[in-house]
Amino acid sequence: EEHTKHQLLLKHLHHMSDASKNDNKHMDGLSDEDKIKIDFPGMVQLIYDIIHDKEPTVTKATRDDWFPFDPDHRNKNLWDLIMVVFLMYTTFAVPFLIAFVPATDPAAALTPFEIYDTCLDCLFMIDIIVNFCTAYYDQGQYITDLSKIASHYGKTWFPLDLAGSFPFGKVVGAIMVAKGSQG
Repeated sequence: EEHTKHQLLLKHLHHMSDASKNDNKHMDGLSDEDKIKIDFPGMVQLIYDIIHDKEPTVTKATRDDWFPFDPDHRNKNLWDLIMVVFLMYTTFAVPFLIAFVPATDPAAALTPFEIYDTCLDCLFMIDIIVNFCTAYYDQGQYITDLSKIASHYGKTWFPLDLAGSFPFGKVVGAIMVAKGSQG
């Protein structure tokens, strides 16, 4: 018997309401293609569509692939937590260094702290790349198209992230040292 997408979703929701959270017996009657896991925003959108007699849309189906990154995945949340910890460190370390640590000669060998600081700069730049590859929600729709992700990030947080993450002082210092050694 062939079911429409609407009927399958309703059947799935009905079975989900009867099943416990960790019990997948409600999925036994469905084929792999019909098994859909819906997150909370997807559930809200589905209920809205049903109430307004629209064709139901699923904002996010379970995906086996890992790219683009899922903003709700535990690995992405762990990455974000690590970035927050390093950002908090930077928030306190930079003013302390500016106030109490004498500036070093840019041409001198890097100290262990400067190496650590450079690694942090690289980590923050990697975070920008990760953000360009992280899906997002737009009006209840789960967006995974990389061009849309890049456009959205470029118009929202990218300028601020770049200004806060790119080591402008180190780049300018390196250019000055290179120019000083040439002439």
